[in-house]
Amino acid sequence: MFHKPWGWLVLGLIVTGSVLGGLTPAAASAGPYAVAPVLPTDNAPHTGFFQLKIQPAARRTLPLKITNLSAHTATYIVTPHMAATNSNGTIDDTLDNHSAQLPVQTAQLFHPSQSQHVTVGPHTTKRVTVDLTMPSHRFTGILMATLAVHQVEKGAPHRTQRSHVTIATAFAIGVVVYNHLPSNPLDSVLRFKHVGYQAANGHPALALTIDNRTPNIVGQGRLTATLTDQLGHAVHRFRQGQLLFAPRNQFALTLNLNRQELSAGHYTLAGQLTTQGGVRHPFRLPVTITRQAVAAVHHQLPPTPRAPLNGWVLGIIGLLVLTTGGLAGLTLHLWRGQRAVAIPRRE
Repeated sequence: MFHKPWGWLVLGLIVTGSVLGGLTPAAASAGPYAVAPVLPTDNAPHTGFFQLKIQPAARRTLPLKITNLSAHTATYIVTPHMAATNSNGTIDDTLDNHSAQLPVQTAQLFHPSQSQHVTVGPHTTKRVTVDLTMPSHRFTGILMATLAVHQVEKGAPHRTQRSHVTIATAFAIGVVVYNHLPSNPLDSVLRFKHVGYQAANGHPALALTIDNRTPNIVGQGRLTATLTDQLGHAVHRFRQGQLLFAPRNQFALTLNLNRQELSAGHYTLAGQLTTQGGVRHPFRLPVTITRQAVAAVHHQLPPTPRAPLNGWVLGIIGLLVLTTGGLAGLTLHLWRGQRAVAIPRRE
């Protein structure tokens, strides 16, 4: 049965946007389209995505309906992904989790595990299926994945490799499967591995590697931390919220330093990460920044823009230039006059 504690799970999936249920048109550049899951009768109630309790080694078919709302034939790519966490600390349906902690990998869970191309005529709906095979052994927690549907832009080459395909707006249909629900889905197991210094989005930042060993989603994450130098002086304070981690996933969380560049040396990053249910995860990690890292980060940062001079400053500078030039001319004139008086002509 669908237990109440799992309500936060459903809410978290919907809020992050990694799961889209129902027929919602996509404003893709190659024309609008819509994707909807065909949910089975045993699907968890009140969800717009696949959420199923499935026995070990059992097989299920996950149907999707792709509707081409444009007046031209369009091609779509359907790709399964195991849910992963991005550097912002949220679930990202464009990434793929290959952690060894998973009970099964994407290639074993889905068929086809690679991208499949579907061509749909104008104002037509086509049904496409992806087969799911559960691991032969029982596992705890959930397996979370997405079926990503992208529209190929008009005129883009039809290639088998994704790197050669130009992609427009995407849909992601969530897939959550399990053998049984745990008694307390709010328990979380996090390991803080190490901290690196890098450039991210044009700013210096720290990359905190987190190993989420929880067999479920970890939601409502809030991180507070302080970076101190060798003398114990606070160098920077971090505060980050709205964190949502995919199950059984290791990732690097970006802690932005804004424009503050760090010097080479030894630091300490200490703080805590609080998750759903008020579970606290304290951490204290050494941070060593080498001269090479400092140079590499500085090289990747954009040049600091010069502050524009306002009109008053420019006016004052101009007045000073004119005044200085006038005084210099007057001084030269007086000096020539005095020289003419001091040295009389010989007759």
